[in-house]
Amino acid sequence: MAGIYASCVEALRALNEGPGSMACHDFDTVREVVMCDAWHRMKTLGADHPATFKAAVDASWQDIRQACAPSGGIDHETGTPVEKMQMSHPPAAPQVESAWQIVDQAGQTVGHIAVESTGELTVCVHGDCHTDFVELPPDGREAVIAAIQDIYPTLGYFVKPEPQS
Repeated sequence: MAGIYASCVEALRALNEGPGSMACHDFDTVREVVMCDAWHRMKTLGADHPATFKAAVDASWQDIRQACAPSGGIDHETGTPVEKMQMSHPPAAPQVESAWQIVDQAGQTVGHIAVESTGELTVCVHGDCHTDFVELPPDGREAVIAAIQDIYPTLGYFVKPEPQS
């Protein structure tokens, strides 16, 4: 994980307790919390879970925005005072452009892969999320997904496109 938390459990605890200004002002940490929370939503909410991983990520972004509001918001969305003067519109939160489910041999979902609009690729398996392959060109992302689809069956997992919402 690229952020400040050692595990998704710690990241989710921070979201529930209020992440504080340190976490809200580090984009890698914010993204870590969002992806862990989205994974948690898909895994634990049963019939009430979001229909897609993208929907879970969107809901998680809303929650982290609320949690970070007392600390002044999320830095990459609010910007520093100098950035605010230089830029009238802060960058938008990344959106999931495409997503895949990782399923085991019994057909149970054990993870998700998400390609964000920033070009980053996040893989969550059994609640452990990692964002890697930062700023890959589109054909590079396709190559990484193809490699994962080739390698995961040797581990007993299969990758399939997530249904569109």
